[in-house]
Amino acid sequence: MFIVTPCWYCHNVDENSTIDSTSLPPAAWHTDPEDETQYRYWDGTAWTEHRAPRYAKASATAPDFGTMPSNSVPPSTADSANDSTFSAQVTSAPVAPVGNKQLRGIGELLGYAFQTLGAKWSSLLVGALVALVGWAAFFVGAVWTLSLLFKGEFGEVVDRATEPGFDAEDPVHEAYFDSLEFDFSFEVWVPVVLGLLVSWAAVSFSHNLAAHIALSRLREASTGFGNACARALRRVPRHMGMGVQVALLYVVMLFAFSMIGALLPLSLIVTIPVFLLSLLAGPSILSMGWLVASIGPKGWSLKRGFQLNRRRFWKIFGRFWLAMIIVVAAGGVIGVAIGIFTANVPVLWIPGQIAGTLINALLGFVPTIALVAIYFDAADDTEAEFGHWDSASGSDEGVIKPWPDS
Repeated sequence: MFIVTPCWYCHNVDENSTIDSTSLPPAAWHTDPEDETQYRYWDGTAWTEHRAPRYAKASATAPDFGTMPSNSVPPSTADSANDSTFSAQVTSAPVAPVGNKQLRGIGELLGYAFQTLGAKWSSLLVGALVALVGWAAFFVGAVWTLSLLFKGEFGEVVDRATEPGFDAEDPVHEAYFDSLEFDFSFEVWVPVVLGLLVSWAAVSFSHNLAAHIALSRLREASTGFGNACARALRRVPRHMGMGVQVALLYVVMLFAFSMIGALLPLSLIVTIPVFLLSLLAGPSILSMGWLVASIGPKGWSLKRGFQLNRRRFWKIFGRFWLAMIIVVAAGGVIGVAIGIFTANVPVLWIPGQIAGTLINALLGFVPTIALVAIYFDAADDTEAEFGHWDSASGSDEGVIKPWPDS
């Protein structure tokens, strides 16, 4: 078998020369002849299109060898020797593109987030509408439960309480409120619980969708809207499970601090500030865990979130809260502007409120999109949607292994 190859590599191979395949180096990773900062896979007879940064970690993805480009020549024996260490570590194809080592600044993060918002506004609008439908379901469930709880008198209670000059000590009102009866049976709470679950799932889906869209833009990959929705939907149970873990974590912390305070009152001087600090620092730590649940590898999302923050806590903390403050401020300014604009035009009040609600719902995706960029930078293996995080060895680095649900 013979391969005809032109000469452009670092060997003096004549354009019309032939190379005996029996003398070619074995299949392995070698320095890419087109880019010395990359490794490229040689399948023993031809260069493939599989490449990996020379600082990338190993992967065990099944190989899918391509064809030999027309302008390539085989690596030399020296290349095989120089790259033997990397070849021994990698069994087949490379990992996905590695994220930047340096976190983006807050300006770059917000710029990327708003660019994504502008470029993908129609897809994100669907996510915002799903979230709003979820909140509406919760509102309906809550009102339904209150109506059952007050045995049909909830509307009357609201009307009385919102009357101008309402006085709860008025004998008429006092007699009415004293006559109220309540129903605390199990079925009363079903509507609000169902509404909460629907709302929770809808919000999880919408933020998962925003995360997948943002990730596809970072990886410069073409992900169709239907595919992004399918991936986001598959991650909803995991995202909700992360929420349960967070709720249990705070319940345990509150219980522990309460018990310590009851047994050792003086310890409250320490435990109260620690608990308040956890409320302040928690969102930036837990947000990375939620992001792992949305787009990251299988495994304990909360644990991985702590691992990512442990390396760059203050940088992630500062970027998270600055993004949140800016988004809340922007939402407030937009709300005030719409209120002023529609104040003297009653016919525009309802459309203005709808528009303001949708704009604020879209703005709510800005921190999520910015966090995707932070995660993309902080996860050195660009593990997002790529593999199973195997940290059984106890190492922070772990090993990326392929998994189908990506």
